[in-house]
Amino acid sequence: MKSLAVLFLSLYSACLHAEQSPIRSIEALYGNPAPIGTSFDLVGQIVFFCDEHPRRITLVDRVIPHGICFWDMTSNSPAYRNGDLIRVRGFISQGIESFLRQVPNARTHSATNLEVVGHAPMPQTRMTTAPEINACLDSNAFVHVDGVLVSAARDSTNAEWNWLVLRTESGPVRAAATEHDYPLSQLMTLLDAEVRLSGIVHKTTTRMRIHRTHVILFGEEGLVIRNPPPDPFAVPTLGNEPFTHRQQVSGRVLGTGRGLAFVQSDDHGFVVAHLQDGVQPPTVGDKVCVSGFPEYRQMGFRLFNAVLRVEPEARQAPDDATATDPERMFTTPSGQSLIDTSLYGKVLRIRGRVANSTEGIRTDGRILLEYGQRTITGDVGHLLDTIKPDVACGCTVDLSGVCLFDFDNAVEEAAFPQFKGFVIVPRTAADIVVVQRPSWWTPGRLLCVIAVLALGLIGIFIWNRMLKLLSERRGRELAEEQITSARADLKVEERTRLAVELHDSLAQNLTGVSLEID
Repeated sequence: MKSLAVLFLSLYSACLHAEQSPIRSIEALYGNPAPIGTSFDLVGQIVFFCDEHPRRITLVDRVIPHGICFWDMTSNSPAYRNGDLIRVRGFISQGIESFLRQVPNARTHSATNLEVVGHAPMPQTRMTTAPEINACLDSNAFVHVDGVLVSAARDSTNAEWNWLVLRTESGPVRAAATEHDYPLSQLMTLLDAEVRLSGIVHKTTTRMRIHRTHVILFGEEGLVIRNPPPDPFAVPTLGNEPFTHRQQVSGRVLGTGRGLAFVQSDDHGFVVAHLQDGVQPPTVGDKVCVSGFPEYRQMGFRLFNAVLRVEPEARQAPDDATATDPERMFTTPSGQSLIDTSLYGKVLRIRGRVANSTEGIRTDGRILLEYGQRTITGDVGHLLDTIKPDVACGCTVDLSGVCLFDFDNAVEEAAFPQFKGFVIVPRTAADIVVVQRPSWWTPGRLLCVIAVLALGLIGIFIWNRMLKLLSERRGRELAEEQITSARADLKVEERTRLAVELHDSLAQNLTGVSLEID
């Protein structure tokens, strides 16, 4: 469907300005506000392409750092590869984003003819730093940067793209690579490797939904391994080196969550490990060695893209949860109305009333517990298959688990992330105990009963009204029948009287005649 829409727009645009002379270079086409339908006939070098439908290729000018994306609309395109010099013929059309994404003045460069004319090395790049890239001081420049690959993930809006994060001495650098050139499975094996990324500086588009500048890698030559990744469990311990490579920490597992493992270490206290995709979470009480990329957040250390190894030591029983008054969590031991930070990483047990429905719990993976005016969240996303069905809205439960803090990092103007609330992560389904089921007289049921009674009263009123109208109509009909009957009786009596009178007068006349005759 998308291919047909692009093809239709391309053909329609070509008919508008077919008589204009074509644009002959990428430099002239780049940023050119040429009208829709303007044709082009130029040569550029392929630096990367995406296996979409239709396929998209990006060409650059080898001298002037300009890169332009073209839609391959040809029916039999040649077998091109990254680095090829290719001649492109086509025209500017109205972008499909103008219709699907409401982007004004969107333009698409539709290629109707492709011809490979040669091959050359990728353009020369210059060394750059993270501040220059992030500030976008030189957009569309050909650059390279050295660092440690710490993250790789699929783009949530386009499966043909993968996102990378590089840690450098001057800060993090974000990069994008096509799935065609760098499959995500390959990138995941390169985590913690020292690499050089080469590509073109690019501003993120509205499709990516991330308002940052990044580097798009130059095909297969965009990522060069300088030092392969080391053994993740042969790295320094946490805190002994700068936060560039992986570091490890040992300790006991307090609990697990959705892609998380909570470790109580001897040297660094409570550590949150964000497990790498595919890593099986440990069991509560295991002695583990966790290796990941460290960051120090608001309340302590976190290890990202972590892998773990279970040590052969005996597993310990889970720690007993400490019963805690939810109101106490918002008050310091000295009585001040502040968040009690000493509760972070502790195993707590709180009691509250469930405020969301069973469907909401299974959809969001969260239980909202109300205690007076306070609300505390229970993250149960990893236990949805084992939660009992009697955990419903209105019931009182005891929730045990590891206490975390939820901060709002979205407000960039804030000097410090804003505290949003406490999050309790239960360790097993046994940490959710229903103390009291909700009363049958819930607000919803009470409203239903009131509604039924109101409907009953309305029905009775309507029934009485209908009976009254019916009785009035029957009364009128009976009255009319009685009147009609009375009129008939009067007519009969009058006719009888007249008949009698007529009979008597005739008899008298006959008697008189007979007497006269005698």
